[in-house]
Amino acid sequence: MLGYYWRSEHYPFRRTHRVVGRSGPELHGWYLYAGRSAHPLQNVQISINTNITSRIVGPPSVSEALLLIDEPFPSVNPVPANSTPNPGQTVGQLGCLADNNTNCAIISTGAGVGMAGSYNGTAGHYNIFQGIQNGVNAIAWTGVPIDAPGTAGTRVIRITNIRANAFQLGVSSTLVPTQISMIIGVNGSQTISILQPGGGNVRRPGNPRVAAASERRLSRSTGSRCLPAV
Repeated sequence: MLGYYWRSEHYPFRRTHRVVGRSGPELHGWYLYAGRSAHPLQNVQISINTNITSRIVGPPSVSEALLLIDEPFPSVNPVPANSTPNPGQTVGQLGCLADNNTNCAIISTGAGVGMAGSYNGTAGHYNIFQGIQNGVNAIAWTGVPIDAPGTAGTRVIRITNIRANAFQLGVSSTLVPTQISMIIGVNGSQTISILQPGGGNVRRPGNPRVAAASERRLSRSTGSRCLPAV
C-alpha cells in the first residue's frame, strides 16, 4: 500500500513516502484564513507507475483511498481497542466525497488545529475526504479545503489506502531494484510546488517489509527555502 501525509507549520513542506502502511507530507505555511471565511480549495491527485488496485466502493469510480486532515481519531471502535487520542487531537470523523468544488467547502473557525480548528468533525467541518479513481494509475480529490495553521500548531494531511499492483512491474534481475513511485500534485487557489517524489522497491515474497521510506522537503512557490531531506 502506498501513502503520504503532510504536516504543517511554516513555509517548507515535508513529505514522507512509504510503499506499505501509511505515511505522508507536512504542510507548512500560507497565511491563516480568518474566522468565518471559506478555506482555499485545492485539487489533489496522486499517480503511480503501475495500476492502482484500491477498491472501488461506489459509482462511478469512488475509491477507498482517503485524504485525512488533522489525524481525526475515531469516536467509537478505535483500532487497537485500547488506543487513545493525543491531547487536543480531534475525536470524531466526518467524511465528504471530494468530487467537485462545492461538496467539501468549509468555513473557517479561526486559528487552531485538532479539536480547536476547522477540521474538528462537527457538522460542516469535514476531516476525511474520499477520492475518485482517475484512470488506471491515478486518484483525485477535487475541492479539498486546505488551510495552513499559521502559528497555531502543526497540521497533518494524510493520504492512505492507496494500493499498487507490484506484480505488474516484476522483480529486478539486477542489483538495481524495481521501483514503485508515487507522484502527488496539488493545484488550486494557492500555488504549491512539490519536489523530489519518493518511491519504494519491489522485492521478492518472504521479505517482511516490502517497503522503502524516504523523507523530502517541499516548499510553497514563494521563494522560501527548501530544506534538505532528513
